[in-house]
Amino acid sequence: MQTIDARGWECPRPLLETKKLMDATGADEVMTIVDNQIAVENMKGFAKNYGCTVDVTEKDGVWQVHLVRTGAPVQAGGGGAHLVIVITTDKLGTGSDELGANLMKSYLYALTEAPVKPRSLIFMNSGVFLSTTGTPVLESLEALELAGVEIISCGACLNFYNLQDQVAIGSVGNMYDFVTRMNAAGNTIKL
Repeated sequence: MQTIDARGWECPRPLLETKKLMDATGADEVMTIVDNQIAVENMKGFAKNYGCTVDVTEKDGVWQVHLVRTGAPVQAGGGGAHLVIVITTDKLGTGSDELGANLMKSYLYALTEAPVKPRSLIFMNSGVFLSTTGTPVLESLEALELAGVEIISCGACLNFYNLQDQVAIGSVGNMYDFVTRMNAAGNTIKL
């Protein structure tokens, strides 16, 4: 088994170095040591999409993330119909903050009723306030997740706003995840 000591590394480097090692060496089993919960969540998402099982142990703020490749990576994309929506703010449009918050709430509710749903909703920058504790759009996001939409919040953004322990729905991702999803998408919409 290969081991990577990724303590002190910023997101998404632990994930990227793990992927590079697995790709370069053909290793089917890797232990990555990290020192923050966001890196653990990123590694779990990577494992799910890369055909790996994951086992995590924690002791004194240090996590050992044990990955074992058991299958093939999940292929992103869904033909030309694959849609990713990137939400970079908790308000829709510029001008009145109150109106912007109401418009965003209405947009996400309308999305639950739309016949075509996106594959992924990516929350970045102040958009992460919509996927964390106290969000006024939790009911809409729950309905979208139930309909099969991936809800992913930016780990670096959660850290910046000190919200890493307040994720209310979905998973935590990183820029590599987002680039992969957007590049494979038939269409990407940014709000």
